[in-house]
Amino acid sequence: IASNEFEPIYNFYKNIEQYLTKSDYTKFINSNLANINSRIDSMSKFNINVINIVCKVIETSNCSEDITLVQYSKYLKAKYLYTFADGKNTDAFKDSLLICESITRSLDDNSDSSFIDSLNYLKALLLQNKGDLNDAIILMKRCYDNQTKKGAFDFAIKSAIYLGAMYREMTMFDEAIELYNDIKIEFISNAEDRDRKSVV
Repeated sequence: IASNEFEPIYNFYKNIEQYLTKSDYTKFINSNLANINSRIDSMSKFNINVINIVCKVIETSNCSEDITLVQYSKYLKAKYLYTFADGKNTDAFKDSLLICESITRSLDDNSDSSFIDSLNYLKALLLQNKGDLNDAIILMKRCYDNQTKKGAFDFAIKSAIYLGAMYREMTMFDEAIELYNDIKIEFISNAEDRDRKSVV
């Protein structure tokens, strides 16, 4: 923990652990990670030590045996570094990519496909920033194809937007046009319909 002011938060997590079963404590941590992800998605910046604490809690608890929880917490740190990168931390993108590559090495056949898509989506953006457009395109196209097949239209649209930008950056205009023609209007309709249902 980078600062003593965050030690009480760590102790709070550790104290809760002794009163919960392993299953309930895992659910509690997962709930916290979901809240962190929502904060990042809403661009509500917070101190990165919040994520560092949760990562440390996982590593020092019986949750450390849950590889998906470990991977998810590390992914959120990488996502935070990318999302809130600024001039103060010039290594943010580099550190984020290193974390993503570390997570990739820990994946196996049982890894959740949606999580892999989220990870590859982030890696593609980081590779684009690094200038590795060929690798970025491969990953982003994989995300787009997978999300389309699964009917995850809202995510597929986001992937398509960035994939199209990467094609244009590489002057692959025919591929970009083909991609845009492939984006059916029902993608947007399904995404909007899903959003409406989630609000009701």
